[in-house]
Amino acid sequence: MRKLAFILIFFVMIPFFSFAEGQADGPAIKPTISVIKATMDTTFIKPEDRQDAVCAEFKKLTGITLQVIQPVHAQYEEKLQIMISSGEIPDIFETNPTKATLYARDGAIVALDSFIAAHPSMKSINPEIIEAYRMKDGKIYFFPYQLGGGCVGYVRKDWLDKLGLQIPTTYDELVNVFEAFTKNDPDGNGKADTFGYSITLMGDGQFQDMYNRLIMLDARGIFIKKAGVWVDGFAQPEMRAAMGRWQDLYKRGVIDTEIFTNNTSMMREKFFQGRVGLFEYWSGSWGFKIQRDTKIGSGDQAVVVPMAPIKGARYLNRLAPVLCISSKAKDPKAVFDNFIGLMYDSGRGQNLFTYGVEGIHWKRSPDGMMQMLPVPSNPKIVWAKTYIEPVFRLNNMKISVPLDRETLTSVEIWRANSDTMPLEDGDVVFNRNIGQLHTLRLEIFSKITKGELSVDAGLKQYMDRSKNLNVETMIKELNG
Repeated sequence: MRKLAFILIFFVMIPFFSFAEGQADGPAIKPTISVIKATMDTTFIKPEDRQDAVCAEFKKLTGITLQVIQPVHAQYEEKLQIMISSGEIPDIFETNPTKATLYARDGAIVALDSFIAAHPSMKSINPEIIEAYRMKDGKIYFFPYQLGGGCVGYVRKDWLDKLGLQIPTTYDELVNVFEAFTKNDPDGNGKADTFGYSITLMGDGQFQDMYNRLIMLDARGIFIKKAGVWVDGFAQPEMRAAMGRWQDLYKRGVIDTEIFTNNTSMMREKFFQGRVGLFEYWSGSWGFKIQRDTKIGSGDQAVVVPMAPIKGARYLNRLAPVLCISSKAKDPKAVFDNFIGLMYDSGRGQNLFTYGVEGIHWKRSPDGMMQMLPVPSNPKIVWAKTYIEPVFRLNNMKISVPLDRETLTSVEIWRANSDTMPLEDGDVVFNRNIGQLHTLRLEIFSKITKGELSVDAGLKQYMDRSKNLNVETMIKELNG
């Protein structure tokens, strides 16, 4: 896995290409298609926020009518699958990478390799980003609409200052901070009511790994690649060492005892209210929200800063939701060129997919920067994005909107210190058993951490029970 730090270097070295920049109100070349039908999740602009204006601007740039179907988020994947199964498949649609691999194997979507190679906009994107989505048959069938994002550590800097501590850079320093945050009354209320650290362990295995890098260090709780070969991360030597760290911290009483029942909302609220001094959460706009909400929950004296990973740890870049082009599309290349290509043209198209429509979503400030306008459906808040989150764009197109320091700092730390998660391209046994395997891993993790099993006994139990879930066959499927 390549480090995202290299991506930033790559961005600086490459020229930008513009596919739509300089176009008039209509396209220079008449398109081969008149309509693109797109099924999008609620990350795309909603109708009440003037989706019609975005579609109208899209037609000005391409000459094509964009028809958007947008099921409610909770039912999105179910509705999409029904559409595909019934043959009412849209030209382009959004889904998650796991689902996309199934659609690729079923022949419902087309390979994009030749389209990517031919389109000038793709030259402004580091190929390593796109390569992460290559399936084991050697082809790329789906395209990320932005970087997936990832978590960084957030620490109460005012607590550190009060206790005479620095931001930890090693694991021993981290444990010392946990001890002090738990036992030295960092909030000054005279009560032993704080913990050093909290996470959530609910959800799938990928998200558990996202939230715990500062303790896991080089260990991973899911399938990983070593020297290009898939292995079970939970059965690796690194996991044995990590389990020892978890058990030790739990025994010391310096981590939240409710980590096994916390959801993400509960974990956030504990941090905001000053019950926890350090946790790992999403970089980007959350950097600002965490600072703001901690001041609301704990008082104006609260200071939160994102921190670089300690020695031996790396943050993660999850795989992003992807765009797939139907095998039934009239002209798949035209769909790619006029939707995905337009999204990353480093010009008017990317502005549209990022910021929206001038006069409705943004206006030009005297200094030449964009000023976001009130959200059409809720004028009390300011417009943020059409689809692409600016700080998670795939290329290095200049961000045209002033951003707060907290957002930018958290993203800079994450992008410079993160690795991209590989695509899990399993088959029948993998897809049938992966949910049960995640459950088993959590059970063993819990028992070892709480001291109900020793590290050796717990991992032996995992090895024995994972055999019944055909974990070796799952690994063979991943390796193709």
